[in-house]
Amino acid sequence: MDERWLDPQTLAMLHEEPPEKIAPASTPDYTLVMIEAGADRQRMVRALCRVNNCSESAARALLGRPMPVVVNADLSYGDAALGQFELVCCDALSVIIPSEVVANAEPSYLGDLLTRLRQSDEFQQVTLRLERLPAGEAATRFLRQFLGLSEAECKAPLFPLESRMCRKKARIMAHWGHRIRAELKVVVDPRDK
Repeated sequence: MDERWLDPQTLAMLHEEPPEKIAPASTPDYTLVMIEAGADRQRMVRALCRVNNCSESAARALLGRPMPVVVNADLSYGDAALGQFELVCCDALSVIIPSEVVANAEPSYLGDLLTRLRQSDEFQQVTLRLERLPAGEAATRFLRQFLGLSEAECKAPLFPLESRMCRKKARIMAHWGHRIRAELKVVVDPRDK
């Protein structure tokens, strides 16, 4: 995984649902739980291979399980956040929960917790419109990381590019887009809540 994406601002954006609301902040280990997988299966497999440092067959097996699914447990918060970043880039919805809570909570409590988290504003769909992106390596890296474009598609992207995504991903994309001087914005869409 490329830790360069996890600057303090991105880490703060991933941390919208604070673990301290779920368990004491002193809990040292975290579990990354995927609530919903992204539509691009091959991209999901690559992301899970990076997150778990596993084979493609192990990543496919994980994707084949019913959601929600534990992606990895007993992670440092930084590793869990980097994993969540990789997943959100693929349009997968995931949450970070203290491992102690996952290990000791009643299944009904965990189910209710995941349902409430899934309904948060962070996971509601919005439309992000990318108007312009300066040419260069940073732009290519941005398009590949957030939109999964191929090398050829990155060379001549057609603007404007509009994508539906969860609000969390849109905020993170806007943050990184502004860093590389892209012109992008969340647009009003009647489908948005």
